[in-house]
Amino acid sequence: KEFEVVFVSSDRSEVDFNDYHSSQPWLALPFSERGAKQELSSMFDVDGIPSLIILDEKRSIINDNARSAVSDVCDFPWYPKPVKDLNVDPGDINDGASLIVLVEGGDDDEQKDVVNILEQVEKEHRAAGGDVQFYYVTNEGDMSQRLRALTNLDNPMPHAQMMMLDIPDGGAYYVSDAKEVNEKCVIEFINRFKNGGLDRRAHV
Repeated sequence: KEFEVVFVSSDRSEVDFNDYHSSQPWLALPFSERGAKQELSSMFDVDGIPSLIILDEKRSIINDNARSAVSDVCDFPWYPKPVKDLNVDPGDINDGASLIVLVEGGDDDEQKDVVNILEQVEKEHRAAGGDVQFYYVTNEGDMSQRLRALTNLDNPMPHAQMMMLDIPDGGAYYVSDAKEVNEKCVIEFINRFKNGGLDRRAHV
């Protein structure tokens, strides 16, 4: 399906803008339209660059954080995934509580089972008005390594490791002692977090 790409520059000079845009095949908002550029940044709440926003035919937002999403053309038009791979798309992890299941040590079937479980629980959680973000880790990567260092978790284990991370709450985190991840234990873990029934830890 055809779609249009429009480059909106944050360059400080028109020379820089022309030099950068000369290597791009798509349209661009003229550099002289600084007022329009500021309006767009405000409209889409852009607070960093580069930023990639996907709109539909009616100019409604499909995805306002699409930089990682477009790496897979099969996912066009790149709607946000409700359950994200932490190493690929950390998304809004800094903005609220996040449930994370690390299963780097599992085989392909175990990893697929974990993702399926998270997708089902997330669907029910969201339908009930929940606001927890859902993530999984199936391969070692920069984000998951940083997470393990931050939370003092050991190296990847043969079994899944589940935790809740709440960065806005002073970097608080909560680690589950479950050795197997299933729908019931994920729901119970979230409920205990919501009810203040978990052992709070924090990165110092």
